[in-house]
Amino acid sequence: MTKRASSTRMARYEQNPLLLGQECICYVTFYKGTSPIDHLRTRVEQIIRLNPVLSGRIKREVCGLYVETPDPALPIKIDDHFRVQDSMVSNTTRPIGKAIPVFIPNNGECIRKKCPLFVVAVLCNRELDQFCLVISISHMIADGVTFYQLFSMLGTSTEPFALTFNLNKDDTNGMDSSAQKFLPNLRKTMFRQLLPTFDHPFQFAISLIRARSLGAHVFKKTDVMWRWNHYEVPAAWIEYQKQVAMKNAPPPSESGRPQFVSTNDVLVSWFFARSNVDNAAIYLNIRNKVPFLKNTNAGNYMRPLMFQRGEFESPWLIRESISGDVLGSAASKTKFVAPGFEAKFGVVSNVCGLFQKVELPGCEFIEHHYTLHDDLFGAGVPYCTVYTTAPGKVCIVTNFKLDENEFVV
Repeated sequence: MTKRASSTRMARYEQNPLLLGQECICYVTFYKGTSPIDHLRTRVEQIIRLNPVLSGRIKREVCGLYVETPDPALPIKIDDHFRVQDSMVSNTTRPIGKAIPVFIPNNGECIRKKCPLFVVAVLCNRELDQFCLVISISHMIADGVTFYQLFSMLGTSTEPFALTFNLNKDDTNGMDSSAQKFLPNLRKTMFRQLLPTFDHPFQFAISLIRARSLGAHVFKKTDVMWRWNHYEVPAAWIEYQKQVAMKNAPPPSESGRPQFVSTNDVLVSWFFARSNVDNAAIYLNIRNKVPFLKNTNAGNYMRPLMFQRGEFESPWLIRESISGDVLGSAASKTKFVAPGFEAKFGVVSNVCGLFQKVELPGCEFIEHHYTLHDDLFGAGVPYCTVYTTAPGKVCIVTNFKLDENEFVV
């Protein structure tokens, strides 16, 4: 790196060893027509010029991880961040695993190899007259909210703008204490329920190794159990589940109990019950809930809401947990039951609310997909991401094997 680079020590969350094994955030979007190469290259350069952290690299020093950011006055090495290549991938090709090139490796490898933190690639399928727009960003500096903001800046309806990257989060303590006002069980359960026996480091290490070993063992036997797969969730199935939930709705109460359930409520409850987990978490965006965090704050600002058995079996339980000014499952009201080594933990992340149809000049939007490269990541831990693939269409990507007739009404 140039001597004119600035160096910023990363926050405690990004220093977490568990984060080093995570992949980058990567979505692919398919378009019909000729790719607007000049438009996209110009937009990528504008985005980086306004957000120079995106052109940085992460380095490891004795006292932790640092982001080195080049001087904004220096020319941008655009070839590090924008690439074009021919490809046979299409919207009918499973856009997961080896079908999509790895432009940013997992966080640990990204640090070792000093890889770029933000890459936009165009995969041109000339035979089908379509192309795939691949956007990758390191999870060390961004979450899903930041990703979708950057994605929107590539389109014709949003001009690039500067995000606020607070990499060292000097106000972390204030942020957490503010978050606890509406998420009171955050600190109490974050390290006790995040993974089985996480409250004790030695037990956690054994439990994690056991979960990974079990997942790898099952994977070898079935060859499909822990692979990532996409599933489209039919609107008719979602509507039917809502109707069933409404029939079983609890009576109105003086506390103003909400009298509806959302698509998110249905899918979260269904997945945790379907994967037969003992403890679980959904991730919530704390922007605009903490006074000094706005939508333009870039980074990792998702916090877990924890559940244990008896707290997620009905969509109504999920709805009640995320309604009102103070969020929390029954875990914030009932005694926590510490899981043992045999406990099974699950996670659901929902980004449907972040989706927007990004239009590019001279081409037609087809569909949008979340993708991963590591087939075995998360083995032993059922994980599900819910996202919107096109207006009105909901998909999930999960490492938990589902039946072919899973969503038949």
